[in-house]
Amino acid sequence: MNIPEFGVAEFSNSIKKIVEDSFGYVRIRGEIIGFKEHRSQHLYFSLKEDNAIISAICFKSNALNIGFKIENGLEVVISGKVTTYSARSNYQIIAEKIEIAGIGTLLKKIEKLKIDLQKEGIFDSDKKLKIPKYPKNIAIITSKTGAVIEDMKHRISQRYPLNIKLYHVNVQGVNSVKNIIDGINFFACDNVIDLIVIARGGGSFEDLLPYNDESLVRAVHSSKIPIVSAIGHETDNVLIDYAADLRAPTPSAAAEIITPNISDLKISIDHYYDKISQCYNNFINYKISELQNINSNIRHPLELISNISNYLANIIKELNSCAEKLMLKNYSDLNSVKLNKQLIESNISLQQLLLKKNIINFADKIKINFQIKQDKLNLNNKIISALSYKNTIKRGFAVIKKDKEILTTITQVSDKKNVTIELIDGQIEVKI
Repeated sequence: MNIPEFGVAEFSNSIKKIVEDSFGYVRIRGEIIGFKEHRSQHLYFSLKEDNAIISAICFKSNALNIGFKIENGLEVVISGKVTTYSARSNYQIIAEKIEIAGIGTLLKKIEKLKIDLQKEGIFDSDKKLKIPKYPKNIAIITSKTGAVIEDMKHRISQRYPLNIKLYHVNVQGVNSVKNIIDGINFFACDNVIDLIVIARGGGSFEDLLPYNDESLVRAVHSSKIPIVSAIGHETDNVLIDYAADLRAPTPSAAAEIITPNISDLKISIDHYYDKISQCYNNFINYKISELQNINSNIRHPLELISNISNYLANIIKELNSCAEKLMLKNYSDLNSVKLNKQLIESNISLQQLLLKKNIINFADKIKINFQIKQDKLNLNNKIISALSYKNTIKRGFAVIKKDKEILTTITQVSDKKNVTIELIDGQIEVKI
């Protein structure tokens, strides 16, 4: 057989050259499966259709330009070059551009996520924070290179100059969601920020996909600082619009919504100043009128002193008259009382007789009471004498003691013991 012989490497390289020369730049449509993002930010996945599968890789330089989140189950169209991998005898497509193929399917997923978040209460109006009427410091999360930030700065400086802090993010692409969430968390630690605006200009459906991401919606909802969503044009709607505390139709509109018009404020201040001045003048005029009325009723001090002096003179005159009448009455009463010396002496004698009689009666009562007490004492002495053991001794009895203890039985007496016998005229010591 005249069959050429190849080495493994030679044959693999031949196949590689045939595949790459035959197809070159291609567009392949399929469903993403086995998606993995390497720490180098290269994307590895496969495309599937029915039972056919082809491997794919998107390097970092191209992955950063993707305007939506890559995930399993997403139907896409990949543009790139087909190549083979000799070490494993397989082929793959090097993706330079990835586009969404099934927008309808993606819209259904977004709608389902919206319904789930709504049921959870993420979009409830009673949970939204109040937008400050006169903010001092605001934060804007957007790209530093786009026209959005310059337009917003210009509008704000015209209407109501204030302090603006910019947090630069990628407004589209695979890293945009993480960037924006990092921005929200960054300003959460800033105690002076009154308001956060998440802004970007208009774009395609794919460009706005990051703003429908569930993790970003939850971050907006959880923010303790009020957030205004200003994404795309007025007709564009993304999920963070519902989670934000306020939705602005465009970034320029957001600049006008969050700031008062300083010209209108000046007009209002002038109006209030006029009203205050009018009220002040009315008040002053009213007080002047009151003062004039009071002044018309004020009398001269000399006139008041004269009236008071006359009043006091009348009072003194009446007091003198009353005192004189009282003295005359007392003098008359004193003269009408004439003391009878004889009557007084007779009354004194009578009182002396009564006193002597009372003294005698009191002495008699003392004597009688003393005699009663004396008789009772004598009776008690006789009773005590009759009960005394001395009288019993007089009748021939004796009292036998041992160590001052009275003996009453034979058992209390032992042989050769000394006892004391008490008789009427003394005591004797005896030995048993």
